[in-house]
This record gives sequence, C-alpha cells and structure tokens, in this order.
Amino acid sequence: MLNPKQSSRGLQVVVLGIDGSGKSTLIKALAQHYQAHFTKVNTLHFRPNCLAKKHTVATQPLAHSPDPHAKKTKNFYKSFLRLLYFWFDYSFGYFLTIKPKLKKKELVIFDRYFFDLYVDPKRYRYGAPLWSVQWVLQLIPQPDLILLLNVSPEVARQRKAELSLSESQRQCQAYIELMANRGNAVVLDANQTAVQLKKLAQQTIDHYLARREHNGPY
Repeated sequence: MLNPKQSSRGLQVVVLGIDGSGKSTLIKALAQHYQAHFTKVNTLHFRPNCLAKKHTVATQPLAHSPDPHAKKTKNFYKSFLRLLYFWFDYSFGYFLTIKPKLKKKELVIFDRYFFDLYVDPKRYRYGAPLWSVQWVLQLIPQPDLILLLNVSPEVARQRKAELSLSESQRQCQAYIELMANRGNAVVLDANQTAVQLKKLAQQTIDHYLARREHNGPY
C-alpha cells in the first residue's frame, strides 16, 4: 500500500448513503485503520462547521437523530438564509479548516455532505426550491473522493427503520442520479457485511491514493 505520509497532501473523503446503509460503522472502521497511515484522522458531520471551536475527532460518535423528518420545514426566506449560511460554511470552512488539514497530510472523513441537502431537504428543514441547492452545489469546494453506500431499501430498514420504504427508495435513486456523472464518486455495495464493506472501501481509497500519486487526481 502507498504510504499517504509520503504524499504531498492529505485526503478528503465523503461517505454518503441513506439511513441504514452503514455510514457510521464504516467511518469508524476507516478512521481506526488509517490512523497509522495519515498524520491525523478527522471525522466531521455534514459540514465543516468553521465557526466551531473544536471539531469531532475520529474516536467520538457522530451525531444521530431518531426521526430526521420530525421538525417542521422552514419557509422560503429562512430556508434561503440557511442555504447562504451553508455556502459560507462550506466555502470559507474549506480554506479555514479543511485545506490546512490536507496540507498537514491529514485524513478528513465526512459523514454526509452538501449533497444531502439536495437528496433529503426535509432532514435539514429546507423549504426553498431545489434548483437553488443545485446552484450552490456548483460553487462549493468538492471532496477528493466520494463513497456512496448503495443499499437496498429493504436491507436499510432492517438495520434502521427511521424512514418509510418509499422514502428510502426515493433517496437511493436520488443519490445514484446525483453521483452518476461525478468522476470522484464511487458506488459501493452496502448490502454486504460491515467487514466486507470496509475492505472494499479501503481498496477504493488505496487505489485513489496510488492513482493520484502516479497520474494525478481522478
């Protein structure tokens, strides 16, 4: 395996998938595995949160909501203000928090990312048109590598029955369509065991690092 510490920069990985796809378990496993290969491992939830004093470390559990659609959706104006805040956080947060970590050859793993606002706006109480999310998506910094955990809605609900079957199906399709033409996105079969998924994800990351070292980014 290529030693990332010998590379010129670190790595930013985003893990996407519906509830029950195994994101949290995979992120924890990857963080533990790559601690010896990067100068440091950082795990963040959804956004950089550049105004926070301290970021989540790899050994801490990620935030979790038992009912992600429980709260009322905000109106258009409040939603648009939230979108502007997210744009600020992702754009300035990258230069203030993410880029310095990459320069130090650290690994940054995101559980969810801005893409989630488009796929599941109710989770973030977003009530403005989705075209506005698509527009901002073109402006924010993109991660090095995206791992989309593609799981069947039936399997996902067996693991975590937070969303309806129809909503899980809709989100699965939305993720696939959103990632279809992104060269930095890799779809992984999340129906398999956690051990198998971890191995597949590690192979994908290692392959990316080796390819970047020899031929440049995807």
